[in-house]
Formats: sequence, C-alpha cells, structure tokens
Amino acid sequence: MLNARPHYRPRLLISPAVGYGQPTPSVNLLWKLNWPYKISTIIAGLLILFALALIALEIAFVVEMGEVNTGNVFTSGVGIWSGFFILVAGIFILFIDCVNAVRLFTLVSFGLVILATCFAIIAFSINAYRVHLSVQYSLFSSSGSPVPSLAATELAVGVVAFLFCLVFIGIYIFTAIRISRKSKVQKNIYPIQ
Repeated sequence: MLNARPHYRPRLLISPAVGYGQPTPSVNLLWKLNWPYKISTIIAGLLILFALALIALEIAFVVEMGEVNTGNVFTSGVGIWSGFFILVAGIFILFIDCVNAVRLFTLVSFGLVILATCFAIIAFSINAYRVHLSVQYSLFSSSGSPVPSLAATELAVGVVAFLFCLVFIGIYIFTAIRISRKSKVQKNIYPIQ
C-alpha cells in the first residue's frame, strides 16, 4: 500500500529559455537570467569614479578655504560624506556580478542607491548654495581663489552622480516588473495542483 503513493514531480515549463521538461526556474534564477550585468557594471564604475571625484574636490575645497571662517556651508565637508555613500553603493552594485544571490544583492544595492541618491541631492544642493553665496557676495573674487570654481565643479559632479543613481533605480524597477510578469505567466501556465 505504501508503494502506491505518488512521488513528487516538479512543475514543468515549456520555454525556450529553460527547455522542455525542466522544472520552473526560481525567482533568483530569473534575476540571474534577466539582470543587465554590463549596464550595471558601467553604472557602478561611473558611480565609484564620481564618488572619488566628490571626495577629492571636497578635500581641495577645504584646503583652499584654509583659515577663512565664513560659515558652516563652506566647512561642512558635504562632498566627503556624500561621496562615501555613493562609493559604497557603487561597490555593492559591482558585487552583483560576483555573487550567486543576485536577487538579494540587487535589492541591497537598490536600497543603498536610494540612500546615495538622497546624499547626492544634499551634495548638489549645498554646493549650489556655496556657488550662489560666493557669486552673490563676491567672497573670493578679489583674492583670485579657485573656491567658486571648485564648488561649481563639485556641483556638476553631484548632479551627474544623482542622475546615474536615478538610472540604476529605473533599471532595477524595470527588471523587477519584467521578472514579476514572467513569474505570473509561469504560475498561470502551470498552476499548483
């Protein structure tokens, strides 16, 4: 009587991506198959580059400020801490290529990129205020200091880093929607019996 029990058989999927007679792929496998690795690697490299540029420009800005004590906006060090968070997000995006748990690391990278986006907004808003103050009050025009140009360059780098963070967020959302649709199609084709 016990020999007549039916054995468990995995659901079959007829798909050119997996092949006939193969079990349905897991969600992690769908993420592995559908994640745009080349684009995310390029975005990660550019985020790391812009984060290092933000840090270097902020260090140069603080060095050029020297003894001048004009207020907190000029001595905030915004490029260093915002560059750090953008750098961490870029490094985690690079880890997506190396790990097996693609779904988990894309989710973690997504969260870190949202955090980096917030810090990029803070970085370019503070640098815009720095540029505005230095132009409005002509703080450094008489001394020939490169402080306004450093702040403007840091502003441009912060805006570009912000845009690349938005591109990664868009890629993640697009991929998540596509994977969600594929998994729904598979569930409709082979419902659990």
